[in-house]
Amino acid sequence: MRRHYKKQIGTNKQIDMKMEIKVRLSALTRSLAFSFMSYLFVLFVIIVIDTFRNKDFVFARAAAISAVYMGALVLLFAIMVWVFRVKLK
Repeated sequence: MRRHYKKQIGTNKQIDMKMEIKVRLSALTRSLAFSFMSYLFVLFVIIVIDTFRNKDFVFARAAAISAVYMGALVLLFAIMVWVFRVKLK
């Protein structure tokens, strides 16, 4: 009977650790989401500056700028998520 009790305590510790990691990851996800939104604002500013510099909005140019910027941003965020998850474990 004691063995069953010890198993149950070990299981509860594991569940507590998993919940703690989930809370950390949700905080990480939330902070990365806010960071991503701020980087989107930077992209908007870049497109506005490009539009005023050329005195005309060219959709193809704005799409190209967005594609390159978003590609780099997704790559960097993937690296950050990987690094933070390794550090949390």
